[in-house]
Amino acid sequence: MEARRLFAACLALSISLSSSPACARVVVEAVRTGPSSATAPAAMPALRPGLAGPAGGLAAPSLSGSLTLPDPVLTPKAGSLATAVPAAVLAAAVPAAARPVRNAADAPVSVPKAATAPGERGAEKDLGQRLVELGAELEKARTDGGGSEASVLSRVFTGAANASGASAAVEAVEPSPVRSPRALLDGLLVSVFGSHNGRQLRTLQPTIEAINALEGAMEKLGDEELRAKTPEFKKRLAAGETLDDILPEAFAAVREASRRVLKLRHRDVQLIGGIALHKGMIAEMATGEGKTLVAPLAVYLNALTGEGAHLFTVNDYLAKRDSEWMGSVYRFMGLSVGLIQNGMGIEGRKKAYAADVTYGTASEFGFDYLRDNMRVDPAQIVQRGHAYALIDEVDSVLIDQARTPLIIAGLSGGPVEPYAIADRVVRQLKVRVMTKEDRANGLERDALEEGVDAVVDEKDLMASLTETGFDRVAELLGVEDIYTGDNSAWMHYIRQALRANYLYQKDVHYLVRGGEIVIVDDFTGRVMDGRQWSEGLHQSIQAKEGVEIEPETKTVASVTPQNFARLYRKLSGMTGTAASSAQEFAKIYDLEVLTVPTNKPVIRKDYADRIYRSYAEKIRAVAAEILRLHALGRPVLAGTVSPEQSEELSRALTELGVEHSVLNAKHHESEAAIVAFGGRLGAVTIATNMAGRGTDILLGGDPHALARRAMSDGTAPAAFGADALAEARAEVEKMALYGRLEQGTDPDAYARYLAAAKAVTESERERVSAAGGLAVLGTERHESRRIDLQLMGRAGRQGEPGSTQFFLS
Repeated sequence: MEARRLFAACLALSISLSSSPACARVVVEAVRTGPSSATAPAAMPALRPGLAGPAGGLAAPSLSGSLTLPDPVLTPKAGSLATAVPAAVLAAAVPAAARPVRNAADAPVSVPKAATAPGERGAEKDLGQRLVELGAELEKARTDGGGSEASVLSRVFTGAANASGASAAVEAVEPSPVRSPRALLDGLLVSVFGSHNGRQLRTLQPTIEAINALEGAMEKLGDEELRAKTPEFKKRLAAGETLDDILPEAFAAVREASRRVLKLRHRDVQLIGGIALHKGMIAEMATGEGKTLVAPLAVYLNALTGEGAHLFTVNDYLAKRDSEWMGSVYRFMGLSVGLIQNGMGIEGRKKAYAADVTYGTASEFGFDYLRDNMRVDPAQIVQRGHAYALIDEVDSVLIDQARTPLIIAGLSGGPVEPYAIADRVVRQLKVRVMTKEDRANGLERDALEEGVDAVVDEKDLMASLTETGFDRVAELLGVEDIYTGDNSAWMHYIRQALRANYLYQKDVHYLVRGGEIVIVDDFTGRVMDGRQWSEGLHQSIQAKEGVEIEPETKTVASVTPQNFARLYRKLSGMTGTAASSAQEFAKIYDLEVLTVPTNKPVIRKDYADRIYRSYAEKIRAVAAEILRLHALGRPVLAGTVSPEQSEELSRALTELGVEHSVLNAKHHESEAAIVAFGGRLGAVTIATNMAGRGTDILLGGDPHALARRAMSDGTAPAAFGADALAEARAEVEKMALYGRLEQGTDPDAYARYLAAAKAVTESERERVSAAGGLAVLGTERHESRRIDLQLMGRAGRQGEPGSTQFFLS
C-alpha cells in the first residue's frame, strides 16, 4: 500500500476512533489489506452527534495514478480537522449520510501517487498493528473519563505524518478530541449558572448604564466647561471621594473629549475594558476592538491622583504614535503628557516623568529604574514613583519577555583576542546540531557524539565538546590540555564561539549594521538598539562577522520585567491573547483576566494549514497564493519569522512581478507608511512579527496618510464633492484646534487633499471588502501560539471580511 494512502487512513482513524472501536477496526482493516476488502458492517455504529453533517461531497477516486479530491472532508467544528482522506477508506468507516462536507472556495487538490519502496509493506504492517494499539488506548482513555485522549489522537496523527512524508497538497490541523465527562459537566454548569467571566460582565452593567446616562449632559458642555471637569474631579478626590465614586463622570467626560478631538466615541464594550483596567485587571479584547482608545479611560482616571500614570507599549513606534494620538485627548482635558524614547537625556526624562501621563516601552521604564538606583546625586533621579501602570500587549511584556532580564553592564576589561582565536578554531571542528526534532524523536545526545568534535543543542542553546573534541581543540590551540592552569579559560571562549556559529543566524537573530551587531527581538521582530548579549556571546558573534570586537561586559545592575512590574501599587494590562495564560497571570502577578465581548461578530475565515514537503516548495506556494490574491484585488499581509525569510519571499515575488513592501528590522523606518497603505486595493506587505501587534491595517488605506503623501509629492488632489470638502474642513479645523495638525501645514490645502483622499479610500474599501478583505498568510507557526493569533487578528477586524492561512513545511 502507498505510504500516502496509509497516511490518509490514519487520519480517517483519528475521526472514527471518536465514535466507536467498531469503526476503528474497519479502518485498520482497510489499512492492512487495502480498502477494496474492507466493507462496512450491516450495523455500522453512528458517529457522535458532533460529526453529523450533510451527505455527499466526496466521490470514490481511482487508487492508481493521480488522486484528485474535489472536496476535502472537514469536520463541522471550524479548525478541528481538515485533511484529504481516500474515499474508499472513508466510505468503509463513515456512512455516506454522516459525511460532513467542507464549505470553502479552495481549488481542487491533486495528490500525486508515490511509489512503494522496497520493504515498505512490512513497515506498513507494523504501523497497522500500532494503530490497533492506539485505538485501544483511546477507547480506554475515553472510558476512564480522563483527559489523555487528546494525546493519543496526537500520536496517531504525528506517527502517520512521519510515516508518510505528507504531500504538498495535504492540509492538516489538530484533531478535535472527544469531550470527557468532566468537560461535559463543566459545560452543563456554565449553561445553567453562567461562566465566571459572564458574571463579571453582568456586575459592570450598572456602571455602563450610569456612564451612558451622563452622555447627554456632557455633550451640552462647551470645551472649557468640559475641560474644567478635571480640576473638579481633583477637588472631589481631595475631599474624600474615591476614584470609583467619580468613575462614571470621568469616563463620560473622556468619551466626550474623544468624540470631539478624535471623532471617535467609546462603545459600551470599550467602556467595559476601561473599567477592567481601572480595577487592576487584564482586559482581553480581540484585535481591532480599539484597545488604544480604551487606555485613556483608565489612565485619565488614575492620573487624577497627581502621582503619575505610566503606559507601557511594546516598541518606540507605538509609544510615539499613541502619545501624540491619544495625547490630544489628555491635553484637551488639561493633563500633561510625556514620552520616553531611547537616547533621551536626564533632563528630558525628568520632564517626561513629571507629566501626568507618561508613555514609553517597558524596557525604557525598567532601565530608568535601574539607573535611578545607581545614581549618587538625588537631583539626577528621573522617576517619581510607581503608582499606576497600564501595559499594552501585556502577555508579550510579562510572559514572553519575562525571562529576559534588563541588564546594565560595565566593561570588564578582559582581552578580546581569544574570541577571534576561538572563532578560527571552531571553524575547523566537526560539529553536529541536535535539533528540536531530534529531541522530539527521543534521540539521546550520546548518539550524536560519534565522529564529531562538538554537539550544539538547538533547544537549550548550549554547546559542548566531545572526548575527541577536547584533543582536537588542544591541538589547534597548540596547548597540551585545555582543562589545566590558565588554559581552562579557553573552554568559555570555545563554547561561545560554537553557539555564535551554529545557533545564532545573521538576519534572523541579529543584523550587521554600520559595523555593529544589532540584536533582533525574537518576539517583536524589532531591533534592540544598545542591547548586547552577555557572557561573551556578543563578542563571539562580532568575531564571527569580522567586525570590531568590543571588550566583554559585566553586569552592574539588573531587574526582570516581572519584578519591575510588581513595584507598581496598581497594575493592569490589555491584549488580544490573555485567556490562555490566565492562570499564569493570576499566580505570578495576581492579575485577573476579563474577556471583553466583541462589538460585532467576527466573520473572518481561518483556513486550515497547508503542509509542504520542502521549504523551497512552501515559499513558491506562498508567492503563488499572493499572486492569486493580488490579482483579485485583495490586500495581503504575509507574516514571516525573520528578516532573512522576508527577504527571500520578497525575491520570489519580484520574480513574479508583484509589487510589494517589506517591513522588517532592516526597514523599520518606513513602518508607519507601510502600515498606512497596507489595506489598499491589491497591496502586498511582507512583514516579520513587527506587524503582529499594535498595527491597524485599514481596508482601503489611511486617508490622512494618503493626503500627506499627495501634498508632499505635489500631486493635484482628485475630484471630490462639496459636502466632502465641508466635512474635511471641519475635521481639519478640529485637528488644528487640538494640536493634531502638523506645524507648517496649510489647513485649507490639507482639507482639499483629505477630501480627495477619503473619496479614494472609501471607494477602495468597498472594493476590497467585496473581494474578501485583508488576507493574512503565515509562512510558519511560531513557538508561541499567541503570536500566531496576533498575526491572524490583523484581518477581520470590527466585523470586516478577511481570511488567514498558514503554510508549513
